Amino acid sequence: MKDTLVTFETAKLAKEVGFDIPLIGVYIKDGNIHTLTETDILPSDVETIKNIMCNAPTQSLLQKWLREKHYLIVIIYPLSLLHNGKEVTQESLEYTYQISIKGIPKVNITVFDNYEEALEEGLRVALNLIKK
Repeated sequence: MKDTLVTFETAKLAKEVGFDIPLIGVYIKDGNIHTLTETDILPSDVETIKNIMCNAPTQSLLQKWLREKHYLIVIIYPLSLLHNGKEVTQESLEYTYQISIKGIPKVNITVFDNYEEALEEGLRVALNLIKK
């Protein structure tokens, strides 16, 4: 299994609210992922460094940062394990998120087709709460 990177938009928002953990993967100005190498860190590749917009964290790293730094807990829930009396398959399972702010839950009613979509939106909403 591979952890999912946050989208470019979420990464920019995370940078705006202070996410600054140095990572090897970064988004550059055109929104593409770039993996830094030792030569990128040298002055010889100033152009690459100038084009860096923000770090490209995984969803789980950003989720942990929100929890530890801002006490915002993003939790993903399956909506139902049964549908019309039949067991739900992985493909038919739907998800939603909840954000707890210092222990007080903020419930969401939006439905997502997969876990990663729900987590991405929950992370974005949590980052916007910090921004306000």
